[in-house]
This record gives sequence, C-alpha cells and structure tokens, in this order.
Amino acid sequence: MRSPGPAARTLPPSARPPSFPARTPLPGGSPSPPILPAFAEHVGKVPVQTSAIVSSAYWGGICAGRLVWAALSHRVSSGWPVLAADGSLMLLSSLCFVAFAQLESHHVWQLWAGALIMAAGFASSLPCAITMPSEAGVVITPGRLLAMNLAGSAGESLMPFLFGAAFERGWYARPAHRSRRLRGLASRLPSPSPSSPPPPPHPLP
Repeated sequence: MRSPGPAARTLPPSARPPSFPARTPLPGGSPSPPILPAFAEHVGKVPVQTSAIVSSAYWGGICAGRLVWAALSHRVSSGWPVLAADGSLMLLSSLCFVAFAQLESHHVWQLWAGALIMAAGFASSLPCAITMPSEAGVVITPGRLLAMNLAGSAGESLMPFLFGAAFERGWYARPAHRSRRLRGLASRLPSPSPSSPPPPPHPLP
C-alpha cells in the first residue's frame, strides 16, 4: 500500500494556517469570538493563544454582564436608554477593531478593549430587547415569545455563517481592492498641460 502523498496528509491543528471559520456561535452569542483569532493573526500576527484568551474574556464579560443585568434590571424603568447605551458601546468596540486593523502598530490592547467593550454592550442588549414588547403594551403570548426566540436564533445562526463564508472567500477585501484600482486608473490619466503664459502687452505708441 502506498503512503498518501503530501496533498492527502492532514496537518496537526498546531501547524494548520488559521482561516476565517464560518461557525455558529452559542445561543445568545455573536459572530465576534469565532473569527477573532483568525482576524488577529491575519491582520496583526497576534498568536492564536493570545486571541483565544481575549475570546474567553469576551464570553466571561457577557456572563458577568448578564448577572449584573439580572440584579439591576428591576430598577430600570425603560429599556430604550439601555439599548441606546448598548448600541453606543458596540459602535465604540467596532472602532477599536478598526483601529487595530488600520494602524500599523496593531496593539493587542485594542483587541482587549474591543472585545470587553463589546461584551459590556452585548450582555444586556438581548434580555433588554425581549422586554421591549411588554413596555410598548404588547401582550406576550406563548406563540409570540416562541416567534421571537426563533427569529433571534435564526439571525444569530445565519449571520455568523454568512460573515464567515464571506471572510473565507476574501469578500471583505473587495471594496479596498476596487478603491486601489480606481486610484491606479486615475494616476494613469494624462495630466493637463500647463497653460502658456499670456503674451506681454504691446507698448503704447
């Protein structure tokens, strides 16, 4: 029996190059942790072990935030300010990830800040959003509650899969590639020739 060729052999997990996986997160999760190690290694050459610790801190932050929300939610009179604060925190966390990707330094603290701030914003957003229909006076029947849970599960399962598939195919780089291509085409256009200076005025007779 012939030994399998190099193409048929499988590499150990430690030797496999990281890629953007199209995984489905845990219930109530988000697409950030599955792609965070691959993103950090691909952009900033961050070791997978370090980004794995950051991902664990993200889930730990969500767990701690849910416990805090359970203890303090009875004092909240309206969920709208909470959702606004959660959305602001998620936007701030995305700016941290953008800074990590765009700045040449690629500091690891930017990953930590982005992951922990996102965990703080995401922790109370889901339980708070579930209470919004009751705040608006909508009667929550078992069928409506089931529909809300199914819609949430479908969204949190489908979107990470689509984002992971897009990252694996490199679709995230197409806008930047098109921008560079347009700049290259613009640089090839002939520059306008400088206008000739006006002739000197004729002397008066």
